[in-house]
Amino acid sequence: MMHQCNARIAGVQSIFPKDSILNEDLGYDKTWIDRVGINVRHLARPTDRLDDLASIACHQLCDKLSWASTEIDVCVVVTQTPDLRLPGVALHIQEKLGLRSDAVCFDLNLGCSGYPYGLYVVSSLLEKVKGKGLLITGDFSSRIVDSSDSSTSPIFSDGLAVSAIEFDANNIMRFSLNSDGKGSPTIHCTAHGKLTMDGMSIFSFALSTIPKHIQDFMRRLDMKHSEIDGVFLHQANQMISEGIIRRIGWPSSLFPSTLSKYGNTSSASIPITLSDHYTSSPIQKENWVLFTGFGVGLSWGSVLVKLDSSFVANTMFR
Repeated sequence: MMHQCNARIAGVQSIFPKDSILNEDLGYDKTWIDRVGINVRHLARPTDRLDDLASIACHQLCDKLSWASTEIDVCVVVTQTPDLRLPGVALHIQEKLGLRSDAVCFDLNLGCSGYPYGLYVVSSLLEKVKGKGLLITGDFSSRIVDSSDSSTSPIFSDGLAVSAIEFDANNIMRFSLNSDGKGSPTIHCTAHGKLTMDGMSIFSFALSTIPKHIQDFMRRLDMKHSEIDGVFLHQANQMISEGIIRRIGWPSSLFPSTLSKYGNTSSASIPITLSDHYTSSPIQKENWVLFTGFGVGLSWGSVLVKLDSSFVANTMFR
């Protein structure tokens, strides 16, 4: 099913814990690192809080856009690692930012597909009020990953991204969102346990499902890849990204990557890559970009978005 919403992304602010670790220092050999594409990973300190880092990034982005906190109508947080079991992270951010009491604030429990889903939820809500919203995506994955598990520990990195979204009657975001609960055992985490992941099943799922999903989505949009300025995939690992790109058959130059700089940052990986890309290459004209996320659920989704030269992007470390 196709969905659409009248909204635009005004900007993205990424934020990382300043502490980092190298996989090579943990004994992973260069061949493995080159194949997976991940060496540097950022790790939250025990005292770090998701809501604190998110609020800092929200303040930074709103200042750049000259948005007042009283203008924010929606605040949605997509995370699997909230600071507390309850209340949600979004409620703490509401208090820290001084948002209105009638602003809609809540969390969504989603992982690596979370950015397309979050964009759909926020932009749908904004259509009702013709307003502005904040989408916060990301995790402190180090808190649910077993440091001795070589299939998960060297992959995931901690980080967040804030996206500023506003209603725009002249701008249409188009979505395709999908899920298959039969795949839930592939990536799961018990209430008080550690993340477990069937790497081979995820690899098979990504290469068999995602290229076809993207091609079908583009066909339904009646668009060719030559009309797209960039495809921002979830940054799972380099083998998966390269496999998807090879099966789609589009130029690899269309697919920016930040795996070597930031690792797999779960639902934040798409906006982090977006921010990184357009910080170094500001938009000169309107750009059509495609976001595709996939992972826990199993779930996957894409959204086609138009960005313009007013789009702001930045990355910070705290």
